[in-house]
Amino acid sequence: MNSHWDLLRYKLRHVGLRNTLRVAYLDLSEHLLYKMAKRFPSVSISPRSIQIECTTRCNLKCEFCELSYWTEKPSDLKLANMEKMVAHLPNLKRLDLTGIGESLMNREFFKIVEFLKSRGVYVTLNDNFTLMTESVARRIVELGVDQIFLSLDGATKETYEKIRAGANFEKV
Repeated sequence: MNSHWDLLRYKLRHVGLRNTLRVAYLDLSEHLLYKMAKRFPSVSISPRSIQIECTTRCNLKCEFCELSYWTEKPSDLKLANMEKMVAHLPNLKRLDLTGIGESLMNREFFKIVEFLKSRGVYVTLNDNFTLMTESVARRIVELGVDQIFLSLDGATKETYEKIRAGANFEKV
């Protein structure tokens, strides 16, 4: 892409005007809030956007991932903990479900998303798509997940399956 305009055209074509504007608004407002916070350190500003790990469990053994040498016991984010966290973030507008784990392995994943959407939070999901079934996809759409990012680390079957050990290129 040669310019900001090329990037904007690409986003509008692939993400849509509404989501592009919403993300741009959230990014800009967050940037402005942090600039203001530097000028007025006594003003308390709650985060508007956070990234959180839904689980540290994963169904793959990717060659680049820290889970390949992880020694801690895997754990899942519980709905009750998410509710407590959000209660302390009154300005939360966006939450990215991301991290080293595969979010769909968390048994409370759908409850967590349902709770976040009930609070008007813009929810994004990073996913390897290996656990995606038609019923899971329908549920994600029904709950209103705003954006999904597919982790696809190879353009060919051989490259993808070498990097993402345990994945099936055709299924994804």
